[in-house]
Amino acid sequence: ATYTLEKRYLRSDGSARWARLTVSLMREADGTPSHFISVVEDIHDQRMAQAALADSELRHRLLMHNLHAGLLICAPDARITYGNPEVSRMLHADPRAVIGKSVPELGCTFRDEHGSPLSLENDLLQRVRHSGRELTDLVLSIHRSDDVPPVWALVHAYPEFDTSRRFSRIVLMFIDITDRKRLEAELLADRQMKAAALDAMTSHVAVLDRQGVIVETNASWGRFAERGGYGRGKSFNGVNYLDVLAHVTGPDEAYAKAASDGIEAVMAGRSPLFQMDYPCHCPTERQWFAMKVTPMDAQRERVLVSHENITSIKLAEEAIRILANTDALTGLANRRHFLEIAEEEFARAQRYNTPLAVLMADLDFFKAINDRYGHAGGDTVLRHFAITLSSLLRDSDSAGRVGGEEFAVLLPHTSLDGAQAFAERLMECIAATPPDIDGALAPYTVSMGISEIDAGSKDFSALLRCADDALYRAKHNGRNRYEVLTAQDRSPPAGG
Repeated sequence: ATYTLEKRYLRSDGSARWARLTVSLMREADGTPSHFISVVEDIHDQRMAQAALADSELRHRLLMHNLHAGLLICAPDARITYGNPEVSRMLHADPRAVIGKSVPELGCTFRDEHGSPLSLENDLLQRVRHSGRELTDLVLSIHRSDDVPPVWALVHAYPEFDTSRRFSRIVLMFIDITDRKRLEAELLADRQMKAAALDAMTSHVAVLDRQGVIVETNASWGRFAERGGYGRGKSFNGVNYLDVLAHVTGPDEAYAKAASDGIEAVMAGRSPLFQMDYPCHCPTERQWFAMKVTPMDAQRERVLVSHENITSIKLAEEAIRILANTDALTGLANRRHFLEIAEEEFARAQRYNTPLAVLMADLDFFKAINDRYGHAGGDTVLRHFAITLSSLLRDSDSAGRVGGEEFAVLLPHTSLDGAQAFAERLMECIAATPPDIDGALAPYTVSMGISEIDAGSKDFSALLRCADDALYRAKHNGRNRYEVLTAQDRSPPAGG
């Protein structure tokens, strides 16, 4: 009696329109067919919309199917209605076996960033279902019961509702961040290893950026800062090291300026490294440090500044220098060191035309002292003379043992009159305080020769020879006395 079909009608301009044709047979009262009624309904826009929708759904499914992110669609009862290949890979599940199952039935468990399994109350689907709100940027690891390595994912969960605002489904999107988490773990392990290496160093270490800002310090730096008065755990991150050096004043200013210039030279690539030694004394302790600056990368985005405590080395060097320059018995300068000092003072006196006197002293009858008291007694006398002599010296004066019982004294800014007064005080002190040897006083005397720099003095050796000649005269004239002789006194008469 009736039939319906959808067909295209071709128009005169060649275009086509979709229509729905409905034909009904009409009959007379006796049932005889009388005529047809045809209804043509324009459904072109509807068909176009349906085609567009089908095409969109196809493209949407192709997009979901080939998406690099895992996509899981679940019904309100948490049963899976769709899963793309990527989510099947991440869940370690067969793509054909996921439909109609819940996630726990797939043998998967989710854990948070700390490794704790998600509880039933904290289940993603339940949280979205009960709250009706989306969850984004959740970092979870996906585990199976077997030995398959876990997959790390950034998870987004969205609720969807129908036109009546009824809850219809949940869409879960999984973005694989396993490589990123592995890289983060490797970077963390690398940072921890570097931090452990830095903390194991005895040097005080700071890492600076290109602006000189401290970005990291080691444990030794913190301990040194604590001893320096900073609180325990004081952080120096964010402090500009170059600014700190720029504000150093006083005796350490030159060292701070040199350190700042060296750091900037390494940062700018003008120098492959910089190092220097500097003192860092405090009221209770003398300290020295060796500073070294090296780049940490080819671009010099970071430089490492280390300070190594070299106090023991410096003290050892000082001890060696003292041993090399000092007479072990008397504590005075030895002959070599005394002559080095004297040459410098002689040159200074000539340059600035200032007076300079030199005195040569020799203990009288010292062989007899050794014969009477033994060599230990002779050593006692030598030490007594050295102590007595040192007690009369000014800071600018110098004295040295230049022979067995011979001593030399350098008196800068001193004329002959001053040198003679010094010799007289020395002889008086020796006479007034003889040394004690085995419970008995052991008096002794000394002979001295004095000379001073003048226009005829060519070098210090000549000046010392004048004083030595004067000493010889004192010995010749009876000992326990001093004589004075200058270069002019030694010069031969004109024409002779």
